Amino acid sequence: MIDQPEITRWTALDETPSPSAFIEYLNAVSSLTAIQRIKQQTFDRLQAGEGDHLLDVGCDAGDDVRALAQRVGKTGRVVGFEVSATMIEEARRRSSGLNLPIEFCLGDADRLDFPNETFTGCRIDRVLVHLDDPLRTLSEMVRVLRPGGRLVAFDFDWETLIVDAPDRALTRRLLNFFCDQGPSRWIGRQLRGLCSLLALTEIDVAAATLEFVDYTQANRVLMFEATAKQAVAAGLATEAEAERWLHGLEQSHAEGRFFAALTGFCVSGRKPVASAQPSSFGEHRHDQRTKSMQSPNAISIVSYDARYQSDFKRLNEAWIREYFEMEETDHKALDHPEQYIIASGGEILFAIERDTVVGTCALIRTDSGPFDFELAKMAVDPRFRGRGIGQQLGAAIIERARRLGAKTIFLESNTILAPAISLYRKLGFVETERQPTPYARGNIHMVLDLRSKDAE
Repeated sequence: MIDQPEITRWTALDETPSPSAFIEYLNAVSSLTAIQRIKQQTFDRLQAGEGDHLLDVGCDAGDDVRALAQRVGKTGRVVGFEVSATMIEEARRRSSGLNLPIEFCLGDADRLDFPNETFTGCRIDRVLVHLDDPLRTLSEMVRVLRPGGRLVAFDFDWETLIVDAPDRALTRRLLNFFCDQGPSRWIGRQLRGLCSLLALTEIDVAAATLEFVDYTQANRVLMFEATAKQAVAAGLATEAEAERWLHGLEQSHAEGRFFAALTGFCVSGRKPVASAQPSSFGEHRHDQRTKSMQSPNAISIVSYDARYQSDFKRLNEAWIREYFEMEETDHKALDHPEQYIIASGGEILFAIERDTVVGTCALIRTDSGPFDFELAKMAVDPRFRGRGIGQQLGAAIIERARRLGAKTIFLESNTILAPAISLYRKLGFVETERQPTPYARGNIHMVLDLRSKDAE
């Protein structure tokens, strides 16, 4: 199989063995005519002109920053913001000696190091898909945007990825597996709603589709071989199935009938001139996500109530059946949560928006073994993923465990659930040796030591 960067690790690019592979991948993608059209569309939607000050979040090697500099002229300014030092170095190298009104800044997209109302336009292209909390980044972009300024975002929706292959069931399994390997691969369909949530006006949406009739090119961009290999490693497909599937794609190419496609969405909007926008993300989070404010789109974290039992079962059954089979222990916990979890000293939390339960998570007290509690039964409604709800639930359940005097919390999962594993690591969990388990699907165990400084 060809050497392909693990694109689920874009936010940790500098920690990978070969950061240069990511630059090569970007060069390959940027060379596509359809991608060039998409870039031009995002430039045009900024409506930038002489003297404008623009921000490009996730600027990679700075190609788009340099292009935008031609639009703002010598009296304007374009800032490229990037989490990767490797990309910043490459961007500065490519820009050296061009005498353009540009600069490149290193930092995290969810904490833009600029004063309020700095830029007349903000742009983000194919970055949100890699972030755990896209809303936070978009909120930061709105914060640094001047009233009347325009925000433009483009991203693909990876569940729109299609390929003409003979085995429909296997193809669905592999493409859904690929879609679920990143934290926010539904972001394409969510962009419009997030912009509305942030009170942008003049919101406009345009779809764009990449089409491939060449297998080699499609494989380089869409990573079919890497996906098949990872699916085998995760136990989702056998080696024979993966080889058969890839051979079918190669055969269709040889016969001149290969076809694959992926659709994305460009969403633009304007920050209201009479803006009541909060001055920082912390204030926005307080306005939008805490129970006390009770705004129309607030996320409230509440404790178990019998009226939510059906939601606890509904959300968990949905995600389990999406990847696995329901097991006896699942039925016990979901059918009788008060008896199985609450009565034994555990907790169940729910995330609620507009009286709708959109997520849940449980803390189960363990009667024996080296750990005090198990974090379990975390599930978020697919329509609300990409908004950091899982992280809020996880942080809240850990705090409950602290109050109950817990010293350690463990969890078990499956390595095919890459976004979930990434979330657990962000919450402070580390992989530990396998423990006895009633679940057939559990192949990774993790533990959080609340006594350690890292967990404080």
